[in-house]
Amino acid sequence: NYPLQDHLRQFCSDLTVFTFSDHHPFNQKDIVEILKAYNNIIGKNKILVTTEKDIMRLKDFDKSYLFNEIPLLYITIRTVFHNKDGDLLANKINTYLSNSKRLIKELYKD
Repeated sequence: NYPLQDHLRQFCSDLTVFTFSDHHPFNQKDIVEILKAYNNIIGKNKILVTTEKDIMRLKDFDKSYLFNEIPLLYITIRTVFHNKDGDLLANKINTYLSNSKRLIKELYKD
């Protein structure tokens, strides 16, 4: 079950899905496939949707200019912590930084 796909299906009559592994390095074949599928969809009301993570890799692709004429949207990534885990992590980071500052002061006090 893919929540993003389920969500997008509410707003479109046709959804073409490409699935790539995590951290997939996009290559020219991937881009050609994506653009071919996009161009084969009849009509003008069409967009490409990807994740924030993947759009960064698509922009790094040496032929990213191929997407210049296509509406390309991305879903932002948001980190959510359960219970008080976010507070716990923030406290650990703050403690580490405080200890590091003290150590640096001790090293350079002379």
